[in-house]
Amino acid sequence: MSNIKTFKYNDKTQLSKNINISELRCKCSKHHETKYDVDHVNKVQDFMNTNGFDKIIISSGYRCPEHDKSKSVGGSGSGQHTKGTAMDCRFYKNGKVIPAKEVCCLAQDFGFKGIGYIDSNYVHLDSRTSGTYRGDERKGRSSNVKDFYTYFNMPKPTPTPTPTPTDSAYKTFVKGVQSTCGAKVDGIAGKETLSKTVTLSTKKNSKHKVVKVLQTYLISLGYSCGKCGADGIFGSGTKSAVKAYQKANGCVVDGVLDAKNKTWKKLLKLA
Repeated sequence: MSNIKTFKYNDKTQLSKNINISELRCKCSKHHETKYDVDHVNKVQDFMNTNGFDKIIISSGYRCPEHDKSKSVGGSGSGQHTKGTAMDCRFYKNGKVIPAKEVCCLAQDFGFKGIGYIDSNYVHLDSRTSGTYRGDERKGRSSNVKDFYTYFNMPKPTPTPTPTPTDSAYKTFVKGVQSTCGAKVDGIAGKETLSKTVTLSTKKNSKHKVVKVLQTYLISLGYSCGKCGADGIFGSGTKSAVKAYQKANGCVVDGVLDAKNKTWKKLLKLA
């Protein structure tokens, strides 16, 4: 799903903490509207927050088809930039540029659909709606990379092991999930309990009764839900905690709990 919005050429709306729409306008000579996927902006911002990046420089955001096909760009005229779902950028932390090789690896872990190594500083990141792209754009714009860690001979980070919950904390969590989601309350997680779980995110069921149960359990495992703690609201702090849990447990790192992904299964010890 995408969330494409249209902005006037001179619009200066701050879309996220570090990204302004003016940075994403087409760099052709025509002062036309900018069409951009706000969800992609939020994903890039979440990526920055998760990795402690404090600055981004965007060399290319939206491109009109004509500009994308120009000699200076060399695109197809129908790529992700023309759809408003891509940006070429570099990131900073404490005043220093993060090497593009490192960014590609971290973006791969984060779950970006499209990642391209442009040069030592810049990377291409996109949120295409189908398929995946991992490429070294010095060698063309084909998906010529299977795994960036292997390709760049970089060590994979060792996940911080999730503390083993006490039996009582786990049983309390399971009972809490069961009672708030309408399953049989017996403290024993199984297929019925999993089938009753609901999708949780900052946009869906963010105030469901099970959110506080989840927050309490994550905090007991050492994952901070932010300054608000277990307040029963699935906000940015809880999203960060969920993503940290997902990263440490081999789940898709998207900050969303869905019965179709592994996160609920992992939390319930069913995977």
